[in-house]
Amino acid sequence: MAIPVRTNEFGLISAEDLRRATIELGGVMKRLQTGKRVNSASEDVGALVESNHLLRALSTLQLATEQITKGQSVLSKIEDTVEGIYNLLDKMRQNAERATQSTDSNEISTLQRSSDELYREIRKLARSTIFQKQQLVRGGSGNLVVGPVTIVFTTNTQPVTIYKQDIDVSGINLAGYASGTRADNAVSNLVTVIGQSGVLQGMFTSSISYGSYASISFSVGGGIATAGLYLNGSAVLTESIRINFTGPQVLDFVNMGFRVYVENASSGGIGPGSTGNAVITIQRQEAKFFRGTNVNSLMDYVQFDIPNLEPENLLGSISLGGGTLFTFDLRAAPETAVTLIREAIEYVENVRARVGTIKNMLEVSQTQVQNQRIIAQVQRSSIIDTKFDEDALLLTSLQVVQQSANAMVAISRLTPQLVLQLLG
Repeated sequence: MAIPVRTNEFGLISAEDLRRATIELGGVMKRLQTGKRVNSASEDVGALVESNHLLRALSTLQLATEQITKGQSVLSKIEDTVEGIYNLLDKMRQNAERATQSTDSNEISTLQRSSDELYREIRKLARSTIFQKQQLVRGGSGNLVVGPVTIVFTTNTQPVTIYKQDIDVSGINLAGYASGTRADNAVSNLVTVIGQSGVLQGMFTSSISYGSYASISFSVGGGIATAGLYLNGSAVLTESIRINFTGPQVLDFVNMGFRVYVENASSGGIGPGSTGNAVITIQRQEAKFFRGTNVNSLMDYVQFDIPNLEPENLLGSISLGGGTLFTFDLRAAPETAVTLIREAIEYVENVRARVGTIKNMLEVSQTQVQNQRIIAQVQRSSIIDTKFDEDALLLTSLQVVQQSANAMVAISRLTPQLVLQLLG
């Protein structure tokens, strides 16, 4: 009589151990391959959610780092220019002091020519300090264009829209005192600079408060582009330039500190035969440098009213920016020149100290943000990253279990055959 073998207890246990070991071994292999402890929400929902929160925080901190770095770059460029202007003013001071002590007219004339050249160097340095198309030390780095401008030209069938990125008002000093006071003969295609009383010979002293608005009347006609600056409804500075189009170009109103980027007429832009006009509204603000972790919070920005450091504004009068333009003549009044230059140097030193203070503030902020990034990275790593030492040991132990289970399953499969052979 044959005896049926209905169960194999050890075989079932071994098969179940093998199944569990194989599944767990697959998880360990995945963690070691990806370097992540949690590879899907099914593994640990809470850890994955917390990891995503920290990942967003890291993205924000990365943006904060980039903003702070940009602010440091701007301030470093300003600091270099301020130092350069300081050195040029110091040389002018030395010339003026030598002129007060000299009785040689030829020497004084030489000193005058040297000072005139230094004066032009200061102007050139101030106007060439540009970061991402913005002029940094002409008094208007915080100015904002309110919105895009639409200009309708008689020579075009479609209106031309000039967007914010096509308009640069960073050189317009809305705090009072013009960015330029006389026509600059060294600038090509400049026609004239007009003030409230004919051709501008001095500096305007109008100003508007922070948050208030100014406007620019922009017009084109007869191959001439004209921009007029209006503060509190009054025209304070008008500048005109010729349009000689060979393609897309920049209309650069140098003395006003205003630029417009336009296409040529064949693309629906402005050409020598175009006529039209528009009003561009701008708002006076201080320059903002990011120094925190929340880019949407005004508390995380430091405000800085960058002054106009052109020589006309530094040496315009004893009050450093009054209504009369001072023209150096060391032969006539060297003592007055010494007084003006010393006051300008003192003013530049104060600007230099202010820039240094903000740079130091940004460096401290950068260190704090970097520390927060490190903390967030460590926290996320502890949640999401694989512990390689633990998982490597677990991998070895599971491989041993898997091999043992395979052996047990193999033996258990042979047991029924042996029993049958014995009974047979």
